[in-house]
Amino acid sequence: MPDRLLELESLRGIAATSILVFHCWLFTSHGVFNWGLGPLTVFMQPLQSGVTLFFVLSGFLLYRPIVHAVVEGRPRQSATTYLRNRALRILPAYWFVLLVSGFVLQSATTDATSSGIIPGTLTDPRSLASNLLLVQTYHPSTIWTGVLPAWSLTVELAFYLCIPLLALLAAGLIRHRSVAWAVFAPMALLLLFGVTGKTLVTVLSDGPERSQGADWHAVLDRSLLTHADLFAFGMAAAVALVLWNRRPDGPPKFIGGASTGRFLGYLGLPTLIVGYYLIPPYLYDSLVAFFAAVLLLRLLSKSRDGTKPGLLTDRRAVAWGRVSYSVFLWNWPVLSFLAVQGLLASGSGPLPFLRNLIVASALVGALSFFTYRFIEAPALTLKGRGSQLREGTARPARASA
Repeated sequence: MPDRLLELESLRGIAATSILVFHCWLFTSHGVFNWGLGPLTVFMQPLQSGVTLFFVLSGFLLYRPIVHAVVEGRPRQSATTYLRNRALRILPAYWFVLLVSGFVLQSATTDATSSGIIPGTLTDPRSLASNLLLVQTYHPSTIWTGVLPAWSLTVELAFYLCIPLLALLAAGLIRHRSVAWAVFAPMALLLLFGVTGKTLVTVLSDGPERSQGADWHAVLDRSLLTHADLFAFGMAAAVALVLWNRRPDGPPKFIGGASTGRFLGYLGLPTLIVGYYLIPPYLYDSLVAFFAAVLLLRLLSKSRDGTKPGLLTDRRAVAWGRVSYSVFLWNWPVLSFLAVQGLLASGSGPLPFLRNLIVASALVGALSFFTYRFIEAPALTLKGRGSQLREGTARPARASA
């Protein structure tokens, strides 16, 4: 299996695009969820599942090296190196977007009321500090501040901090148990955490709906505990793929065969779209993560056989995937800025939505390529340079994780 998985870059691009389109629809509709795009309206809200796809991809990418180390008996990456690389991956671009939106564009979120989201300048020291440290979702007073979609980054960061502990667990188990125990136990533990969190957040609320308030229920709703199982599905995909690739004949034929394709098409796609409206939200998120993990296995098992899907390995799709993190960060602040300046089209129907989508996509795309070129890429170069200095090698830096 190639070390650099181009399909994953493109999947990131799809996830970021889905969130951009959803937010554009949200700003155009002024938060009216039955706002009409005709038959296309039903597809809008499920686009939020792009966040779930990000979580699954993170679980896969960060757990795969641990599985390799356990299975092959290799030393694992040091916790210091790992945490340094994670910080270089997410913080420079995030801080740049937060500060530009919070002080230049004045389009950061400062509060939320029953009337909607309030954009402005991040003048409150507590809110600014919480957002810089990516802990804003841990208190009701700051949960609706900063770069609003970055609530998922606080969950990602919590998962990043768990990875060294999960690696220690796997290393400890391999001394006393089988390889299967060592690699499956950390995944099962996160799955249990996620089920527990989803149960608690449902029991402690009036119903199974996602929280939209600024209270402790919302804090639990946006925590790793409630989303841990989504990462676990990506981890499971990593375990399966590593073990399958050690077999002489590679992954099972069925995973890349027509039956799995029909399974994803006939059951996965309806679950993604119709399930949003029929299945309790937290169960829906888990089902989407499960289907995303199956899709991941299908794509990567086919790539091993040299039958890569052309769309996901196209250089333009991969390029968009590489800037997807910046797209994710910029889309809400840009739309908020356009709304404050009165530059968003209004009115019902598809034409205002399309106009806003074209304008927002152009601005977000330009800012994202700039941020990747001058903020993300230099930071990733430092990440790679650190590895080279420690290992005495001259490998190119990888941006896939």
